[in-house]
Amino acid sequence: MYLVPDSGIAPRNAYLQFLEHLNATGVRYAVLHGWESLLSNDVSDLDLVVEARDLSLLEASLHNHYQILSMLHYEATGFAFVLLPTDCNTFSPLNIDVITDYRWRGCIFLTGGELLLNRHHWQNFWVVGPEEEFTYLLLKKIYDKGTIPEHKRARLQLLARHLGPNASGLTARHFG
Repeated sequence: MYLVPDSGIAPRNAYLQFLEHLNATGVRYAVLHGWESLLSNDVSDLDLVVEARDLSLLEASLHNHYQILSMLHYEATGFAFVLLPTDCNTFSPLNIDVITDYRWRGCIFLTGGELLLNRHHWQNFWVVGPEEEFTYLLLKKIYDKGTIPEHKRARLQLLARHLGPNASGLTARHFG
């Protein structure tokens, strides 16, 4: 979130503005998880999957509308950005994580095509489908983090109830 000092205007949600910007530029993306928190402006970062062929469009767009304070290239297809919008007085940077697939230690678990397969509009931006969110969260928390925090466990349980027997099939596909 950024704040304009003494403006008398409520602060705008910089993460939602970022997604509006992506919509306008035509970048094919989806928010991977935690999008409900975006509406309350209660986010510390934004995790996105972007179509690999749209990376150059994303890069040009970022250079035109944001000051890139930092960029970290991780794994083979992950990029972490710290950004400031160039069109306003901004005090808090945006932390944006962009992947084109989900991989861990060189093993590709989910391709970008799989993650974007069932994306859908929610509150004017794109989010992954429930199967993709369930699989991504489960893989990331187990492999990458080694633990599943309580709030993510609750989200996984909600998704599993929604998916029904498909949740077991998705789990078995990746864990046997």
